[in-house]
Amino acid sequence: MDFFFNLFQEIKRRNMFKPLAVYASFAFIAIQVSDVVVTRLFFPDWIGTLVVIFILIGFPITFFISWIYDITPEGIKKINYEALAKPSNTKNISTKILFPLTGFFTIVGVAFWIFYSLGSLSQGADLDKKTFTSIAVLYLDNLSNNSDDANISAALTMGINTAISRLGFEVKARTDVNQFKNKIYSYNDIKTILGVDAYIDGSIIKLPGSNEYIADIQLVDTEKGNNIWAGQFKKGADEVLNIPKLLVSELTQFLGVHKTDSLIITKNVQPIGNKNSFSLMGKGINQLDNGKYTQSIATFDSLITNEPNNKRAIYSRGQAYEGLEDYAKAIENYNSILSDEKNIPRINDIWTHPDGENNSYNLLNNSFLISKKHNLHILIAYNEEMNKTDIFALDISSNQLVWSKTYRSTMYGTISGDNLILQHASYGDREATLYIHSLNNNGKRIFSKEFSKTYNNEKVIISVIDNGIENDTKSNHLIYLNIRRKDNYAIILFDSITASIIWEKSYVINDLSIGAPIIYSFVADDKHYVLHQKGQYLYLYEAETGNEVWHRVLDDENMRAFFHNNKLVYYSKKNAAVTIEHPVSQKIIAGFTIDSPPTHPLKFGENIIMKSDNGLSSFKTFKPFLRNIKNWSFSLDKNMIFKKTFILGKNFFGFTSSGDLLCINAQNGKIIHTNPLDIYEKTRFIIDEVGQNIAVYADGFLIGLDPHNGKTLWKIRVLNIRRDDLITFTDNKLFVIKQKDEIHSGAISISAYNKITGELLWRSNEILSEICKDNCTIDLHTYDNKSIYIKTIHNKNTEIGYSDFLSTIDVTWNPGQYYIPKDNLYNRLATCYTKLNETEQAEGVLKNIVENLDQQNEEAYNQLSNMYLNQKDNDNYISVLADYYDLIKHDEKKRTLIEGKFMQNGNLQWIHNLRKTHDISINMKSNRLMIIGECNMNNGCSLSAFRKQSGIRLWKEDLNQLQDIVYSEDSDGMVLIVGREYDKLDWFGDEDKDFNPLYKILLIDPLTGNISNEHVLLDNDNKNLRFQKFYTFSDVYLLDASIDKIRQLKAIDKKTGDIKWVQTYTEDLFIRSNPIDIIQYNSNIIVPLGETLECVNQSNGEHIWSFEYTDDIDGIKYLQQDGLDNETLSFISDDDEYVVFDLIDHEVIFQEEIESDDAMRIHHVDSKYIMGYNTYGYIALYAKTEDNIEKVWSKTYDSIELLISNDGVVYIYNSTNLSLEAVDFYHGNILNTYNLIWEPENIVVDKKYLGCFNNRKLYFLNL
Repeated sequence: MDFFFNLFQEIKRRNMFKPLAVYASFAFIAIQVSDVVVTRLFFPDWIGTLVVIFILIGFPITFFISWIYDITPEGIKKINYEALAKPSNTKNISTKILFPLTGFFTIVGVAFWIFYSLGSLSQGADLDKKTFTSIAVLYLDNLSNNSDDANISAALTMGINTAISRLGFEVKARTDVNQFKNKIYSYNDIKTILGVDAYIDGSIIKLPGSNEYIADIQLVDTEKGNNIWAGQFKKGADEVLNIPKLLVSELTQFLGVHKTDSLIITKNVQPIGNKNSFSLMGKGINQLDNGKYTQSIATFDSLITNEPNNKRAIYSRGQAYEGLEDYAKAIENYNSILSDEKNIPRINDIWTHPDGENNSYNLLNNSFLISKKHNLHILIAYNEEMNKTDIFALDISSNQLVWSKTYRSTMYGTISGDNLILQHASYGDREATLYIHSLNNNGKRIFSKEFSKTYNNEKVIISVIDNGIENDTKSNHLIYLNIRRKDNYAIILFDSITASIIWEKSYVINDLSIGAPIIYSFVADDKHYVLHQKGQYLYLYEAETGNEVWHRVLDDENMRAFFHNNKLVYYSKKNAAVTIEHPVSQKIIAGFTIDSPPTHPLKFGENIIMKSDNGLSSFKTFKPFLRNIKNWSFSLDKNMIFKKTFILGKNFFGFTSSGDLLCINAQNGKIIHTNPLDIYEKTRFIIDEVGQNIAVYADGFLIGLDPHNGKTLWKIRVLNIRRDDLITFTDNKLFVIKQKDEIHSGAISISAYNKITGELLWRSNEILSEICKDNCTIDLHTYDNKSIYIKTIHNKNTEIGYSDFLSTIDVTWNPGQYYIPKDNLYNRLATCYTKLNETEQAEGVLKNIVENLDQQNEEAYNQLSNMYLNQKDNDNYISVLADYYDLIKHDEKKRTLIEGKFMQNGNLQWIHNLRKTHDISINMKSNRLMIIGECNMNNGCSLSAFRKQSGIRLWKEDLNQLQDIVYSEDSDGMVLIVGREYDKLDWFGDEDKDFNPLYKILLIDPLTGNISNEHVLLDNDNKNLRFQKFYTFSDVYLLDASIDKIRQLKAIDKKTGDIKWVQTYTEDLFIRSNPIDIIQYNSNIIVPLGETLECVNQSNGEHIWSFEYTDDIDGIKYLQQDGLDNETLSFISDDDEYVVFDLIDHEVIFQEEIESDDAMRIHHVDSKYIMGYNTYGYIALYAKTEDNIEKVWSKTYDSIELLISNDGVVYIYNSTNLSLEAVDFYHGNILNTYNLIWEPENIVVDKKYLGCFNNRKLYFLNL
């Protein structure tokens, strides 16, 4: 403090305040003037920046000069230190104050300028913000030491529990939290034992000598133990029962649980009964917690006598009967609660045509028109026979008719601002006509105009162009019309206030004006402008006069322009340049280059986030004062692209080609969270910008996501959602509306889910119209996050009197004041049935939970799986856990727990969940490895190697740009890959470019993933070459391919990669549709053709011999290497004959038909045995005798999907019960049966281990 006091005294003594004040005034004026001059005269922005830099630098200089010199009437003079009354240590003061202070100001000024100009002052998001899904309500501590107050405390706890449940959170049951009653615990104890995101804790005390209670309550985050909310409620004895209602009201605002204010907090929300009931409820709960079951039943009986509908008391009485082990009575109580549930019809018909019984009217496809401002729903109904269109305006709130209009022609409508625009195109002898009706004046027609044809049969189409500027309320009265003809179009600006055309502009259509017309209406410098774009043409007009300000033609078809924040932004998909211009003066505000060519812009406040193949770049649309225009940039990993992007709140979300959902702070570019969603194909994001909600549907799963960070909140199965089915957030719930399998039947299923937990709130199956049968189409629409409309459209050939109609869905969910979560109720019910050994009823109840009500309910899954385990029903035990695993595998803790159960009871050795859909599997027998992989058009192929025993991944190798590969294990134990390599530019570049792909043979070390050898196959005809099969023989690789209509065999030297020989055949001589291989025979190969067997020398391709077999058999059906035995070759003919061919004498020596009543596909043929099967479940083994074919054994299964032979055992996969049966190959004896966990697409058997592979999982079982 002495320093600052001395500094002030010294400044005052030296008369420095006057020059410093003058300097400050000058600096302020200079900054203001420079800002105006730079803006108005379009000087470079660096001038303003330079002025501020000089002012910052000048301040310490002014301070230093005024320290030494003084301003006097005689001018500037050096201060006379002798004349000043001063301390003796003036020189020391100058040294100690002046120089450090001047240096300090200089450093601060320069640092501020650097920091500010780099744009580092942008706000950061609250990275810890998240959505809570589960909450525990702990017992409030009673600090009064009074039994009556203990009852109040228990009742308050129950009231809060019920109220929080009604908010849609998963709330832990009272029996779960009872263990913490009157005990000391930490937030970590709550998290570990109860597994919740947060808990409510607190205390209540009655003030001494008073009738008032004080309740202190807090919400604690179990992640860090922070008190994230706290409140104190002071109420009298008669009002204490209102505390749960007040608490929930405050929590909903704090947590942002509901935006539409209709999910759970309704006018009906009341605490539990009156004061007496409240106290009785608490008394009964305390008795129940203390094991006084008989007394608690008496208390609840008394309460229920006064309040027969008090479900919370009935539920608690059921728990008391459980405590007495009177499970039948408990079931009776629980079932009495369920019996009150009613199936409420959810669909309400709100409109049908008044004349619909006499004539057929069709709602036109674009007739879903709503004006939120005027609270009107416009319906356009057309009768073809009378050529009549009726327009109806319904009040959205009441669905009552407000006004109607009729026209004698087909009309299509659009709402623009305060007006309804009706138009029809020219057809026949009719001219294109426009009608404009005011929505402010009961639909009064304010304008009409006919646009005549210039020649017969000319098509004239009228449409309305929306203003590209969002929320532009100032120009709501302006309507932009597009009058489209074959070779030209016109833009008309219409003023609905004066009901007149302001101006009209005409344009010729050519190759540069392809695309829809775009309009941006904006105000700059207090003047209204209209910017029009079509294709590569841009025009700027003064709105009032239509005078052209400028026009421009974009450089090429790859260049794009868009308007945001009153600026024009130009970018090109061919280069990485981005330019921002003033829309009127065309002055360049900024121009810069990003990492790669931009593909799509996103708007975020005043900023723009430009998406490119390599990542994101965020920049401002204005040149800030002393700031960098670029905010931040974000780079994607190599070979990764964004497949879907959107902005919600302050976060940018990007779904990548690797299946990750990135949540990025849109203000500073920092990653908040990366969610490995494990979904890729046909993803459908459901984004609610009003309520700030996200969900995604893919692969038969519906996943709820946290809008704050993109984390998975829940995951449920919802199968068979079609493109026209609706998934939407409405009324703070997530709705799935599906049309039944009979797509035109008018039958739909409506499911409402809790958006926080994924729990099913209600489901309704309804028929829209009994007369629909196969003649209806359903059109679903949502409005303002509050309503769902159903438009039922009858097909045109429907009988007269069947008219389209409009319905709404009752989307409400109003749980009563004594609400009991269904999953809690059903779990208690199932427990009681299990205790009574009524397992069938228990199973039904639990299945209802896990298949419908709450698919992620851990307690229900545990009950159901334990029931099956106790019954030694391993099939159902594994099936239930497998279903649960797929829903919770994003949760590492739960996933690990289920994997442990699989290992204990399902013989699981290990499992690897695949991030992408994999379609490559190579069984490396010699190394006991499993190679899997996937290919895609963008990044080529990738391979990974796993130990069969441990599941350890040894390596992952990316084979960039390699496509159309074939793969196998080489004879030397290497991984053999053959494919064609494209340059990425070839794939996505010039379509007319003539290029030939490189064909490669890769040998990969199975233990390291290193490429040990690589051969490039060059050929002038590579472009048209197509793989068929690839063989690895002793000395050569044999490529079986086709070029145009020619089949080609190409032998490649294994060591050098040189082509040793080539043989060609016409395509019709080759057999490709059947399982027929080229056979290695000593140093030769045998090539099966359409009519002959050709023997060729393996080393040089010389023809050895040929045999025309058509004299003996019609054709070959099955021929594999196993059919070779010394000097004979066995195969199956097209007539299902077992044929043996002598390779020495070149003649058929055995030919007998395989007699079977069932059509079979051949699995194995050798010199003695034939095994065949069909997918209907029949399998048989046949043996060759001296002169006949005899059946050795046969079996019948429900179905056979896969058949694997290994070491004298045939493994038969039956998908009906998801089992693999091991059968003795030669005798048909069942050796073992293995229960699989998930359905496989390929099965590998290797001594002790059984590997199962499908496109999303690789797992091995211990045999």
